[in-house]
Amino acid sequence: MADDMLLWTDCIEEKGYYILYDLNTGRITKYEAPCKYPGYAEMAQNKIYSLNFKDDYHDWSLNRLGVFDIATKTYHQLSDSYINALRVGNNSIAVLDQGSRLKLYINHKNIKEIPITLPYSSINAMDYSEDGRLIVNVSQNDGKSTLILLEPDKY
Repeated sequence: MADDMLLWTDCIEEKGYYILYDLNTGRITKYEAPCKYPGYAEMAQNKIYSLNFKDDYHDWSLNRLGVFDIATKTYHQLSDSYINALRVGNNSIAVLDQGSRLKLYINHKNIKEIPITLPYSSINAMDYSEDGRLIVNVSQNDGKSTLILLEPDKY
């Protein structure tokens, strides 16, 4: 939830939608998505990030990461391959790509990809802290789990 807005996605009459509910006014606003099945949407700084499924929401490999700008009502695809996980922070977007590699996109106004290399054998989970740090839980080759804190604002 961002800026007292509740966000969800839906397919209505064969069209995909991002739907916002303003918790203060009770107003619902719908924006048509670029595909039939938008999903896993998160919002930050007046932009909606989502995994978008073209034809069949049952096939995970068909999703593509994209961003919908609410102010301009424009959509931009950020990835050409499917994404395993998506988290949106104050000023960055963290994704696990199809190879479970971490990618970081920074600056919601002029989005650019920052490659991240971590010493791990696999990423178990990731999320943002209240202060904007990215917390990544990784498994080492010896089987031990480690938490890594990244500060996206420093990239």
